[in-house]
Amino acid sequence: MGKIETIIVDGESLNATSADNLFEKINIFPQDDLSAIEINLQKVKFVDPYGLVTLCLIGRHLKNRCHDISISLPDCAECQSYLYSMNFVSVMEKFSHIKNIASNLASGQSINHDVVIELTKIEKKSAEPNKDIGDVLNRLDALLRDQLNYGDKEISSLSNIISELCYNIKDHSEDEGFVAVQRYQRKTDGKRYVVIGVGDLGVGIKASLGRRVDISSLNHLEAIIHALKKDASAYPERGLGLYMVSKITRDYAGTLHIRSGNARLHLRHNPRGVETADFPGTQVSISLSEIEKSS
Repeated sequence: MGKIETIIVDGESLNATSADNLFEKINIFPQDDLSAIEINLQKVKFVDPYGLVTLCLIGRHLKNRCHDISISLPDCAECQSYLYSMNFVSVMEKFSHIKNIASNLASGQSINHDVVIELTKIEKKSAEPNKDIGDVLNRLDALLRDQLNYGDKEISSLSNIISELCYNIKDHSEDEGFVAVQRYQRKTDGKRYVVIGVGDLGVGIKASLGRRVDISSLNHLEAIIHALKKDASAYPERGLGLYMVSKITRDYAGTLHIRSGNARLHLRHNPRGVETADFPGTQVSISLSEIEKSS
């Protein structure tokens, strides 16, 4: 009989920083002889869009190694209700067993759909290949305009960026990817901000760039930094590349996390590289703050 492994999410919050610990735990699993894997979220009380996307990617990745995948939902009723409302459970139950379901989800958190874009699957092949991305962009337009006071110029730039990140999923993913968005409000100053999570299980940034230029001497962190340079997009005729992601993040008091291979780049005021365990594809978290309404 194969071995049964459990991935316990230790902290109460799952975001771009804390998710690194999950990649570490996956990497110490034996490659063979696994009969069952459980992802245990019982201690978790908060999951941001990057965390939602990452959990789905981890589940899909593990499904390729083990037939029997299960996930134990948080003990926190509000968090569990949130996962249902954000389509997380409906995505995960397609390839895993759902455990620890609360008896009364009505007591949990309700979602204002004007401030979120629920977890959306971006498939490499679909009957309507551009509809899923188009729906996300239309809702993002309304969210940025109504919740962050962004104008046409800012929205156009951000839509191009999210469009390219989603099309990267179609171009490079060997499986599928996901996108999710939510608006929050800081307790310290009352300002609103949006977190956008996008990720896939594709070839990753280094291999993608390597199709155009020789970057064999670069490690994964150096490849991410190279991708932030102007005109470094793998598809220059279509997109703005990660260069524009970093520029707009700086312009609008935001935060950027890009994880690929065994590295994560954290960009706020100055870029900071973080070593992570190796994991397929590319995962991106973008945080942007509201701007003052023009008088």
